[in-house]
Amino acid sequence: MFKKALEYLGVTPVVVKLVFTLVNLFEVEGNGQEKKAAVLESVALCYDETIKLYPTLSVSKEFVLSVADGTVEIAVRFYNIVGAFKKA
Repeated sequence: MFKKALEYLGVTPVVVKLVFTLVNLFEVEGNGQEKKAAVLESVALCYDETIKLYPTLSVSKEFVLSVADGTVEIAVRFYNIVGAFKKA
């Protein structure tokens, strides 16, 4: 149980960093929902490739996508606050 908890805690910051990077890479004016979908699809693909390399990883894809979904919202708000994104 403790090992599983550590895996979840270890994966979470990686997902957050990945999402912030993807949000920044996919930034173009407008189409917010399409960009969010592209980020989440990219995270899902990364998970699929990672699980091939580490089949014993106990972190679920649903958990990773849940973290990613919430992080997209946070990342977009953060980039808007600091002026990295220009509002359409």
